[in-house]
Amino acid sequence: MLELLLVLVSFLCQPLSISGQNDYYCGPPMVNKTLGGCPSGWVKLESTCYFVNMYPYKTYADADNDCRDRFGLLMRIDSKVEFNAFSKLLDEQSYDKTEPFYTSGQLDPAVRFKFVWGGHSPDVAAWRTEIYDFWIDEIPREGDGKPPESWGDRTFALLGNNGATWGFFLRNGTIPRPFICQADATALSAAIGSQRGFDYGVVGINNVRRSPCIQSEPANEVYFENTRAGSLATPPTAVFQCLAYGNPQPTYTWYRFGTNMQKTKIDPLTQTQYSVTNGKLTINQVESSRDSGNYACEAVNDLGAVMSRHAALKFGILPTFPKSSQETIERNAFQFANIECKLSDNSNPRDLFNFQFFYSNIAPETSSDIREVRPDFRSNLFVSQSTGRLYFSEVTSTDMGFYYCQVGVTVGVSTQEKGPNIYLKVNNGGGDEISVMVADGFPSNVPKSPLRGEDVQLECIGYGPITRYNQPLIYRWRRVGLEIPSKSRWGDIFKRVLVIPNAQMEDSGAYECEIEDGNRRTSGYRRLQLTINSGPYFVRRPYDLIVDEGTTQRFDCKASGTPPLTYAWFRGNNIKTELLDNITDLDRARFTWDVSGSQPYLEIKNVKPSDSAAYGCRVTNSYETIYGFAELRVLNFAPSFYKNPTSQESGLVGKSVYLPCDVEGAPEPTRTWRFKGSDLAVIKVMDQPDRKCPPTAKYCLLPSGKLQIQQLVAADSGLYSCVATNPSGSANNSVSLAVAEQLTFDFAPENRLVLVGSTVDLPCQLKATAANLDVNYMWKFENMEILFGRYDFDARRYELTQFYRPYKKDFGTLRISNIQYDYEGNYTCQAQTPLGYEERSAYLRVAGPPGPCAGVEVPSINSTVFNIRWRSGTSHQSPITAYQLELELAVNPGQWTVHSTVPMSEDIIVRERSNEDTGLRQAQVKGLPFYQQYRIRVSAINVYGVGLASPPSQVFVTVSGPPSRAPQNITGGGGKVKTLVVRWKKIPLAYQGGSNFTYDVQYRRVGDADWLEASRIVGKPMHIPPDHVETAIVLSGATNEISFKMFEARVRGASVKIETINNVETKTRLTGPWSDIIRLRSAEQVPATYGQVIGLEADSFYCFSVQLFNSAGDSPESSWRDVSTNKMWPTDLPTNVVVHSTGEYSSISVTWNGVRQQPNEESVDGYMVRYWVTGAPAVNFTDVDAGLSNEVTVRYLSSETRYDLRVYAYSSGGIGTYSSPMIQFMLIPKDRCVPGASWEAPDVRYVFICSGAGLRASLWALALAGLARLLALHY
Repeated sequence: MLELLLVLVSFLCQPLSISGQNDYYCGPPMVNKTLGGCPSGWVKLESTCYFVNMYPYKTYADADNDCRDRFGLLMRIDSKVEFNAFSKLLDEQSYDKTEPFYTSGQLDPAVRFKFVWGGHSPDVAAWRTEIYDFWIDEIPREGDGKPPESWGDRTFALLGNNGATWGFFLRNGTIPRPFICQADATALSAAIGSQRGFDYGVVGINNVRRSPCIQSEPANEVYFENTRAGSLATPPTAVFQCLAYGNPQPTYTWYRFGTNMQKTKIDPLTQTQYSVTNGKLTINQVESSRDSGNYACEAVNDLGAVMSRHAALKFGILPTFPKSSQETIERNAFQFANIECKLSDNSNPRDLFNFQFFYSNIAPETSSDIREVRPDFRSNLFVSQSTGRLYFSEVTSTDMGFYYCQVGVTVGVSTQEKGPNIYLKVNNGGGDEISVMVADGFPSNVPKSPLRGEDVQLECIGYGPITRYNQPLIYRWRRVGLEIPSKSRWGDIFKRVLVIPNAQMEDSGAYECEIEDGNRRTSGYRRLQLTINSGPYFVRRPYDLIVDEGTTQRFDCKASGTPPLTYAWFRGNNIKTELLDNITDLDRARFTWDVSGSQPYLEIKNVKPSDSAAYGCRVTNSYETIYGFAELRVLNFAPSFYKNPTSQESGLVGKSVYLPCDVEGAPEPTRTWRFKGSDLAVIKVMDQPDRKCPPTAKYCLLPSGKLQIQQLVAADSGLYSCVATNPSGSANNSVSLAVAEQLTFDFAPENRLVLVGSTVDLPCQLKATAANLDVNYMWKFENMEILFGRYDFDARRYELTQFYRPYKKDFGTLRISNIQYDYEGNYTCQAQTPLGYEERSAYLRVAGPPGPCAGVEVPSINSTVFNIRWRSGTSHQSPITAYQLELELAVNPGQWTVHSTVPMSEDIIVRERSNEDTGLRQAQVKGLPFYQQYRIRVSAINVYGVGLASPPSQVFVTVSGPPSRAPQNITGGGGKVKTLVVRWKKIPLAYQGGSNFTYDVQYRRVGDADWLEASRIVGKPMHIPPDHVETAIVLSGATNEISFKMFEARVRGASVKIETINNVETKTRLTGPWSDIIRLRSAEQVPATYGQVIGLEADSFYCFSVQLFNSAGDSPESSWRDVSTNKMWPTDLPTNVVVHSTGEYSSISVTWNGVRQQPNEESVDGYMVRYWVTGAPAVNFTDVDAGLSNEVTVRYLSSETRYDLRVYAYSSGGIGTYSSPMIQFMLIPKDRCVPGASWEAPDVRYVFICSGAGLRASLWALALAGLARLLALHY
């Protein structure tokens, strides 16, 4: 008995396209024909409509004219946000991305090295700096030695995809390519008006008729069959579903297609295995010999007929295993191996299967512990779906055992049968170490013949040593000449599988894989040529035409796919679909078509009502057959205003207004406008080169029939008439126009200079008008709308700077909080009313500390004084007065110290190119320790403070020289009799001056004139701290009394330089300063039960012992104790101390910037806020501990009491420096307080804090009185 298993493989649906006039919609008529505010064929993004033309390709000049004919321009991009949003939109579409699109971008003919948006108004034509970040191609840049002239005719910026990301390519404009137009949504809607739909000329939505269109296409189906003894299963039923829309309701007929597109009609009455119900075809008890083939449905009604895609019914054979005995594979340990899942010869291609392997340490038939082989976390194991094998990069004893495979259909139906057992025997010895290599047949891809839209896996497996180096093999992938698609992901953690989801034809190319082992040996790259094939898919499909009798009409059909496509044209009347070549009564003088060229088309001249029908193209290749049908409806009727009766319009003095004349008629009626009984002299916009109404014209006629009236005055009010005429008759309609007074502002934004980080209010408010119009205020920054509350599309505006739009009495005001330099520019308030809008603009200049410098370099160092160079940063509205140089020692990364401040002067300017100041600066650096590695950075200074530091320079090394510091903390004692012990703190590496560094120790008896050299070999006993050294001086020839004599010792750091004399003698020269002389005994002293030693150096190591003494002499010394003093207290002071209101009655919030710890200071333990009543004794202060926070709340304050406040840091080294200037503040009840009011004096800053309590008083009068009182108290 034959058992059949049904598996659904795929479902084909038409992708949404954004190609021009290519929106495929199948369903009831839509009332709003300008979807989303844009005409059909356009897509809307914010307030702009875009038209993406994929066909036909045009040159730059022709594309520019095409966009102008559509009342738009070639697209421009104004921001990163807009670029990313549009790139995402393009990514969501399904078409070939190998060709870039023309935009309006081009090299500026007037300004070298700059790009502009050609054809756009001057205020938006220049490219913003951030747009240059999206170049993929190399472009002319200033200073690269390639002037724009050397690029020839490559002067146009095209938007394209390099396989990984969207960006701009530099190309010429003479090659036909796709292009993108853009237009303002409101202006485009006014110019084009409503478009003809199936309801054109029809009264009542329920009376709208249309020919059939396919809503849901039938899907392919695959059945697997396998003969099994004893199977009693009943053969299954196959179902194909086809759904069409039409009015009247269409009827369905199904066809089976054979070779050469020969079709056979399915008749359920005579062929009992078939049944058809409402578009559903059911095939009972399917058999491969009888039912395999392609099926399609035909939908027919009174207006035409259409055909669906061809859905394939395929049959396959489920995998089986040969009848064979157990097989043994033998390998030495640490060698490679693979196990094949052997299938019978009658099995289908392996693309249809997935493979699993199972393991047991004993024969699986007797084992209760059978485990699936999971290579996910085993770097030496890999199951290849392309070859059906289990690979071992190397085998170990743990891999020895029994293996078998099991195969399932790719959609998850298992055979429930296991393959034969394979025993892997691993021998413990012998064999040379294997070299790292890519296994034969890899890299490979699954499926073997991938189609567009499938997920493609690229596999790479190799052999190599893993255990020896205790490290997995490293896999690397690359794509030759292109980036790996950005949508790709890894299929396992070892990167052996590269997955390309939803593969497109542009993902085809050469991919390479390389393997590296733990010894850094590589296999070399192995290449895979990946080809993505595709059944046909429409780039431009025929679209419905509702047209006038006597005109010439054309259907275009363009598809993409590989292998090559073939086309055919069909007509679907009220009986069936027919190939045009087979229609005998076709008027071939009027019907012409082409299927062989690059632009297949069908053209019908002098169309007649009898030509009304469905017309379509069939596109096919070896993978698939699809159809694209559209209806041609030829009309002829007199003009009618039935759907658009008399309307009332309003306008504003000085503005424009559009008066509608929405009439239906065929042929398209001509419009004549009348006012006060006279015909108006109108200018037709379509006759103008730029398709715009001339600024000097009073009346213009748009293609939509609307009358555009410019520069309105009060006398334009009245009743206007539109007369529509065609050969079948005429009709007229009236429009009443009321002109209101001009919009004017009470408050408008003005140019200002503001500080970075401040809050800025830009007022905007219209005067009340007689018409009491509703007003909405829209704000734009650099002509880009500020989208309040939109964190998705405009998220960049909310990183630091916040935009708010207050309501109530301040409605219309733009509040900019924490304004940054990026938001210096032009701000426009647009007051919008139903009658029009009025704009006012202001330019905000943002002042503050200078921007970071750049290009810091140290050309060469030949002495202790050397030059550095850098380029100055942005001055930010105040001239740069000085530059601050900071240094970082390589041994103390991240610790920057100020070296010097260089005043701005003519001496530091480096002039280039005709004595021009290009911002290049230089300064001398001196006084650095010898032989040290440094990096240097520069900050600019102006009246607003110190700017951000530049990126650091490359590491440089100062010249060698003598040590610049003498040894510190010289002590001694603890030696044996006749021995002096001298101990000192190491000279830090930063001060040693060079290599070959050592110490020179000398001593003498107190009172002697000559110094005796002790040693240059310095010992380092373990009992002293690691930052100290010591040496023992043996007093040779001394008697016991000598141990009680006083000696003097001194130490110097010595940079040893060995000089050769006559190539024979050598002498050593020692350099460096000596330490202070210290007096020592060969055994030392000091009395008392306790004591305090003051005047010690910070961050120094000391050794102490205690002795008693009397007139007879000193006692033996105690044991030695090592003690270190703390580092210094914080010397830096907190800055930017700000007092804030908490909204509570008796508390404030204090914030500040923390201190910077210097290398010689203890770590900061926290911060204290110290405050006291002004004029009270300084000891009556209160400290509030903030810990390590930079903010603290101070509570229990009295209202209308003046306080002094400072902030300081503290550490184990002591109390740090107080903040400056001192803050004086006063809490004032909220309703008497001016928020943010303050007063600056040289050493004090006064601040008013608005508390939570409210008192009845005049806001400004009492606040200003409080300010006067506060100033009087101070002075």
